[in-house]
Amino acid sequence: WVRQRIGKPIQGWSGYGPWSYDPAGPDNEYLLDKELRIRTHRQTAKPSLSAIEGIQSIRDILRNPRGIVRLVGLSGVGKTRLLLALFDDRLGEHSLDQTLVIYTNLVDIPNPQPIALVSELINTGKRAILAVDNCPPDLHQHLSEACHSDRSLLSLITVEYGIREDQPEGTDVFVLEAASVNLTEKLIRHRFPELSQLDSRRIADFSGGNA
Repeated sequence: WVRQRIGKPIQGWSGYGPWSYDPAGPDNEYLLDKELRIRTHRQTAKPSLSAIEGIQSIRDILRNPRGIVRLVGLSGVGKTRLLLALFDDRLGEHSLDQTLVIYTNLVDIPNPQPIALVSELINTGKRAILAVDNCPPDLHQHLSEACHSDRSLLSLITVEYGIREDQPEGTDVFVLEAASVNLTEKLIRHRFPELSQLDSRRIADFSGGNA
């Protein structure tokens, strides 16, 4: 209310919360299996990782100022849900600090715009992890360049629908693949326990790994 009155409103930005569609919210269990679901070209990591290995690898980057990550994958494979999992202290080790994250989805028309908020955070010396969903490549490049500046205490993760293999400069790119049929069936039975095992399996088969 105060920011609206002084002409500096905040619209479309939020802290840690229910960014992805999940009836139980961000406290719901993040389901895992041992299948390899994440591809990366990082020299310090294997080219294919399980979800928990990928989560740990992304955490290691974002924990430090000026760490930049790009998370891409087809629609419906769970990119935003994985983004939430980075801050879940029940998963793996050394989860990211939930109080540091500032999230927006560009479809919500955030105000201020991401590049303006980044500039303000850098100028005021704030430590934050910026998460921008549905972020196109050109905006990612602008945000990455700003977050790499010497004065920056920001980390950045952007998320986009896409499967392009481009590697933006100064960015670690992670590609999230579709879930396995077994993991999708596990999710269905977790959400809809009234379904029979046969029906759950058939729906999982039809889904093609799209949650």
